[in-house]
Amino acid sequence: MRKKYLGKVKDGVLILNNQEAYDNNLKLLEGKEVELSIGEKSKTRSDSQNRYFHGVPVVLISGKTGMDKEETKEYLKQRFSPKKRITIKGKETIIVKGTSKMSTKEFCDFIDRIQRFASEEIDLFIPSPDEVDIEYLEYN
Repeated sequence: MRKKYLGKVKDGVLILNNQEAYDNNLKLLEGKEVELSIGEKSKTRSDSQNRYFHGVPVVLISGKTGMDKEETKEYLKQRFSPKKRITIKGKETIIVKGTSKMSTKEFCDFIDRIQRFASEEIDLFIPSPDEVDIEYLEYN
Protein backbone atom coordinates (compact mmCIF):
# COMPACT_ATOMS: atom_id res chain seq x y z
CA MET A 1 0.00 0.00 0.00
CA ARG A 2 1.33 3.41 -0.96
CA LYS A 3 1.22 6.26 1.49
CA LYS A 4 1.76 9.94 0.83
CA TYR A 5 3.35 12.17 3.44
CA LEU A 6 3.50 15.92 3.27
CA GLY A 7 6.14 18.11 4.79
CA LYS A 8 8.53 20.95 4.19
CA VAL A 9 12.25 21.15 3.52
CA LYS A 10 14.03 23.52 5.87
CA ASP A 11 17.79 24.00 5.75
CA GLY A 12 18.15 20.81 3.72
CA VAL A 13 16.16 18.70 6.21
CA LEU A 14 12.75 17.15 5.51
CA ILE A 15 10.25 17.96 8.25
CA LEU A 16 7.14 15.79 7.87
CA ASN A 17 3.72 17.01 8.92
CA ASN A 18 3.01 13.65 10.58
CA GLN A 19 6.32 12.07 11.54
CA GLU A 20 4.65 9.50 13.82
CA ALA A 21 2.47 8.06 11.03
CA TYR A 22 5.51 7.91 8.76
CA ASP A 23 7.53 6.06 11.40
CA ASN A 24 4.69 3.59 12.06
CA ASN A 25 4.29 2.82 8.37
CA LEU A 26 8.03 2.46 7.95
CA LYS A 27 8.01 -0.26 10.64
CA LEU A 28 5.40 -2.18 8.62
CA LEU A 29 7.81 -2.24 5.68
CA GLU A 30 10.71 -3.72 7.67
CA GLY A 31 12.82 -6.00 5.47
CA LYS A 32 11.01 -5.05 2.24
CA GLU A 33 12.30 -3.12 -0.73
CA VAL A 34 10.72 0.33 -0.90
CA GLU A 35 10.44 3.15 -3.38
CA LEU A 36 10.65 6.76 -2.27
CA SER A 37 9.58 9.69 -4.45
CA ILE A 38 10.02 13.30 -3.55
CA GLY A 39 8.85 16.42 -5.31
CA GLU A 40 7.11 19.72 -4.90
CA LYS A 41 3.52 19.36 -3.69
CA SER A 42 1.07 19.84 -6.52
CA LYS A 43 -1.61 22.42 -6.04
CA THR A 44 -5.23 21.40 -6.47
CA ARG A 45 -7.75 23.68 -8.10
CA SER A 46 -8.45 26.87 -6.20
CA ASP A 47 -11.67 28.08 -4.61
CA SER A 48 -11.99 30.76 -7.31
CA GLN A 49 -11.64 28.08 -10.02
CA ASN A 50 -14.37 26.09 -8.27
CA ARG A 51 -16.63 29.15 -8.04
CA TYR A 52 -16.07 29.88 -11.71
CA PHE A 53 -16.84 26.29 -12.79
CA HIS A 54 -20.09 26.09 -10.83
CA GLY A 55 -21.12 29.69 -11.49
CA VAL A 56 -20.32 30.08 -15.18
CA PRO A 57 -19.92 26.96 -17.39
CA VAL A 58 -22.29 24.78 -15.35
CA VAL A 59 -24.98 27.48 -15.15
CA LEU A 60 -24.72 28.52 -18.83
CA ILE A 61 -24.62 24.97 -20.21
CA SER A 62 -27.45 23.92 -17.91
CA GLY A 63 -29.57 26.80 -19.21
CA LYS A 64 -28.73 26.01 -22.84
CA THR A 65 -29.32 22.24 -22.65
CA GLY A 66 -32.14 21.96 -20.11
CA MET A 67 -30.12 19.66 -17.84
CA ASP A 68 -30.12 20.59 -14.17
CA LYS A 69 -26.86 21.81 -12.64
CA GLU A 70 -25.90 18.46 -11.12
CA GLU A 71 -26.51 16.63 -14.41
CA THR A 72 -24.49 19.27 -16.24
CA LYS A 73 -21.58 18.95 -13.81
CA GLU A 74 -21.59 15.15 -14.16
CA TYR A 75 -21.82 15.35 -17.95
CA LEU A 76 -18.86 17.73 -18.10
CA LYS A 77 -16.80 15.59 -15.73
CA GLN A 78 -17.55 12.39 -17.66
CA ARG A 79 -16.72 13.98 -20.97
CA PHE A 80 -13.78 16.27 -20.18
CA SER A 81 -12.07 15.20 -16.92
CA PRO A 82 -8.79 13.29 -16.91
CA LYS A 83 -9.47 9.55 -16.89
CA LYS A 84 -7.70 6.46 -15.65
CA ARG A 85 -8.32 2.87 -16.73
CA ILE A 86 -8.34 0.26 -13.98
CA THR A 87 -8.60 -3.47 -14.59
CA ILE A 88 -9.58 -5.89 -11.85
CA LYS A 89 -9.90 -9.58 -12.68
CA GLY A 90 -10.06 -8.80 -16.39
CA LYS A 91 -12.84 -6.22 -16.07
CA GLU A 92 -11.90 -2.72 -17.09
CA THR A 93 -13.41 0.36 -15.49
CA ILE A 94 -12.75 3.97 -16.35
CA ILE A 95 -12.32 6.24 -13.34
CA VAL A 96 -13.05 9.93 -13.90
CA LYS A 97 -11.02 12.38 -11.86
CA GLY A 98 -13.18 14.66 -9.73
CA THR A 99 -12.68 18.39 -10.01
CA SER A 100 -11.55 18.67 -6.39
CA LYS A 101 -8.65 16.29 -7.13
CA MET A 102 -7.41 18.17 -10.20
CA SER A 103 -4.28 20.27 -10.13
CA THR A 104 -4.68 23.90 -11.13
CA LYS A 105 -3.18 23.03 -14.56
CA GLU A 106 -5.54 20.06 -15.06
CA PHE A 107 -8.45 22.28 -14.09
CA CYS A 108 -7.43 24.98 -16.60
CA ASP A 109 -7.21 22.33 -19.33
CA PHE A 110 -10.62 20.98 -18.24
CA ILE A 111 -12.17 24.45 -18.56
CA ASP A 112 -10.51 24.97 -21.97
CA ARG A 113 -12.08 21.73 -23.26
CA ILE A 114 -15.49 22.79 -21.91
CA GLN A 115 -15.26 26.21 -23.58
CA ARG A 116 -14.30 24.63 -26.91
CA PHE A 117 -17.18 22.10 -26.64
CA ALA A 118 -19.68 24.85 -25.82
CA SER A 119 -18.56 27.00 -28.73
CA GLU A 120 -18.29 24.24 -31.33
CA GLU A 121 -21.09 21.88 -30.38
CA ILE A 122 -23.86 23.88 -28.72
CA ASP A 123 -23.15 27.37 -30.06
CA LEU A 124 -22.59 28.86 -26.60
CA PHE A 125 -19.94 31.38 -25.55
CA ILE A 126 -18.49 30.77 -22.10
CA PRO A 127 -16.40 33.67 -20.82
CA SER A 128 -12.96 32.97 -19.38
CA PRO A 129 -12.37 33.35 -15.64
CA ASP A 130 -10.64 36.71 -16.21
CA GLU A 131 -13.77 38.01 -17.96
CA VAL A 132 -16.09 37.51 -14.97
CA ASP A 133 -16.08 38.79 -11.39
CA ILE A 134 -15.57 35.45 -9.64
CA GLU A 135 -15.75 37.03 -6.18
CA TYR A 136 -19.50 37.52 -6.58
CA LEU A 137 -20.35 34.13 -8.03
CA GLU A 138 -22.33 31.75 -5.88
CA TYR A 139 -22.53 28.01 -6.32
CA ASN A 140 -24.49 25.20 -4.69
